[in-house]
Amino acid sequence: MQAANNNKATNLCSTRQLTFCLLRSFVVNLKSSRRKKPEDLKLTENMNPISDKELIKTIADFIEMGHIENIVAMFKQEPDYYRLTGELIRDERFMVRMGMAVLFEELVTTNREETILAIPSLLPVLEEDTPYMRGDAATLLGIIGTADAKKALEKLAHDKNDQVSEIARDFLEL
Repeated sequence: MQAANNNKATNLCSTRQLTFCLLRSFVVNLKSSRRKKPEDLKLTENMNPISDKELIKTIADFIEMGHIENIVAMFKQEPDYYRLTGELIRDERFMVRMGMAVLFEELVTTNREETILAIPSLLPVLEEDTPYMRGDAATLLGIIGTADAKKALEKLAHDKNDQVSEIARDFLEL
């Protein structure tokens, strides 16, 4: 019966909308200490599209709360979420940025081929003025570890910030 309800909900809205509904519902429930029933989610065809900004905030909030396993499942279900990686590591919250490293350490063990989808979103972060952002991008590229990721890391091997260049050199084994 639950599987039938899940199929029905998936048919009523996109995977992205469903994911957002469930995550946002969980966050609201967590904050209000009130549980909603699945029928309270009101999944309809007329749902407004979910913006990337809302999705990024929801994913970041979940990571901050330590629900990495939920985000791993989301990325496995919807590989398009890898394109949000660059924005997620720009989050000012340390726990979110650290959680992204944990997320990618898990994803490379189960979905290595798909992690390369994050590389294009990380490249602009390598140009940021803020050293911790460049360092966090370098960390994720190092975890991804493909030839393309390592090529991007080469730029940071001689970064003006010693910590950033150390991160890049460590992953490049220089």
